[in-house]
Amino acid sequence: MLICRKGKRAFVKAPLVLYLAVALASCGLVLGTGYYSGKMIYTDGVGVSANGVAASPPK
Repeated sequence: MLICRKGKRAFVKAPLVLYLAVALASCGLVLGTGYYSGKMIYTDGVGVSANGVAASPPK
């Protein structure tokens, strides 16, 4: 960025920190969603059906 080269780091630092915080939070939410949805489907059998009949989860 051109602003960093001119020495105005305080102007660039705040948006960069905010961007990184939002990016890390988003990654955490995506990973959490994947984990819990996989758990619901493969462990609990939520929404699983075979030939139109609800299938029971593996024991």
